[in-house]
Amino acid sequence: MEDSLDTVLVSSNTDSKQLPELKTQPRISLDDLAPETLLAIITELTDLDSLYNLIVASPIAWRLFNKYACLITETVLSSPDSLLAPGIQQFIRALILIRNSQKPFSCPDDFVYFIHKHMAKNCDNGIKYDDLDNLTATVTPSLATAITVGKPPSEILWSVVATARHVSVLTHNCMEFYLARIRSPSFTPKYLDNGLKPIDPDEPAPPYMNDLEGTPLVTADIGPPGWVEETRVLRALWFVQLAHEMIVSAPEWKNFENGAKFKSPQEFIRGNVNHSLINGPIEEVKTVMEYLESLGTQPETEQKGPYYRLPRPPKGYSDAGWIMPLPELRQQEWKDGLCYRLVYPNKVVEFELPLDTKELSPDMKDIKGEPSRSTVSRWDQTCTAIDGPCTNIEYWAGISSDMLSSPIVGVKFDSYRRLGFALWDRKRMFFLGLIPGLYETWSFEKTAQYIFAWESILPEGEAQRLKESLRARARFNEYLWPNEIMW
Repeated sequence: MEDSLDTVLVSSNTDSKQLPELKTQPRISLDDLAPETLLAIITELTDLDSLYNLIVASPIAWRLFNKYACLITETVLSSPDSLLAPGIQQFIRALILIRNSQKPFSCPDDFVYFIHKHMAKNCDNGIKYDDLDNLTATVTPSLATAITVGKPPSEILWSVVATARHVSVLTHNCMEFYLARIRSPSFTPKYLDNGLKPIDPDEPAPPYMNDLEGTPLVTADIGPPGWVEETRVLRALWFVQLAHEMIVSAPEWKNFENGAKFKSPQEFIRGNVNHSLINGPIEEVKTVMEYLESLGTQPETEQKGPYYRLPRPPKGYSDAGWIMPLPELRQQEWKDGLCYRLVYPNKVVEFELPLDTKELSPDMKDIKGEPSRSTVSRWDQTCTAIDGPCTNIEYWAGISSDMLSSPIVGVKFDSYRRLGFALWDRKRMFFLGLIPGLYETWSFEKTAQYIFAWESILPEGEAQRLKESLRARARFNEYLWPNEIMW
């Protein structure tokens, strides 16, 4: 037995000597790079969230940031390849100046115009945009210059980068919060049963006189949020942060006698930006604020330090693995598919047409005017979609104001806000069965189907209460008509 064991040991030692020596790979680290090379890498980053992660991971990156904080921060913000929309960049610049006690806004009205310019510029707010450009000329372009000249200390800039990381985590959690609701088994939009027509041009009875039944439809999930959907949440959170910072830095703005219009971000945007029925920013902010309220009051969310602090995400939540998607480019093209213009969030690339008309196809020679929009653009998925309200809010405006012969005239957006409808793009809503496709032809029957789908997802009893109110109003008018009292 001992002989056999010795034999095994000898053979194993012999085999081990015959094995080639394992070569250890040298450790690869950013900290091994020359400082100027690492600085060049840092300034090529496309968002502050990535900047935060790099600084935390690399001691040399941290030291470089402390030395070149102003240069790094402004370079990341102003990069033409930045993933941050221009309005969000300006919100962050304003926040830097506020924390550095530079006061970019001398009065609440300046802040109002600033928000109009960067958050609600495509809404009907009663301000001519030529005038708006003049009013903001002394505020908006000067933010980057003020940061460069003022040179805020690295502590201030690091606090803003840390806030950017906090906002990013809340953005991801907010998206998951609302995605979970439309992915829940309890979310069951319905289509009308065959043969039922709530809107009939030959039938004088109004749509709200009918109580109809439907069949659950099959919905589809198109996956994680796109750049436009995420940017709507990100922009709303930065606005909430900025508005609270204004209140913290200028307590007198709470006093309505001094001309201020808000005590909270919601009250501010409701009083100063919400001048249109079809208004995206107010609904985006309300949606995000409802999510923040759902987090509850936690001990660690109490105000500490000189800056406003947004609530923390739920304990145990991590956004590991969530990467902000690249924006879909708004590609404009001619009929034969020749690209004319690409619109990025922070730059536009123009393509010149061939000067020699012989190189153009026969169809191209007679083309005049602007090129057509690509399909992805009409799905509200390109970066230009954030300049106006999403299609869902426009569709709700039609349903609530009887523009589409709706049976639920007067329906509030509250019930749809809880499902995140102010955030979703048209493609996601189409696959939920709530918005027509790009190439669907209009008809009374199809319009009725989609309106009924919006009605079917209302909380129990809400649609019936709306209809009863409309019926009571109709009966009252019928009573008044014979006596001509209403005249």
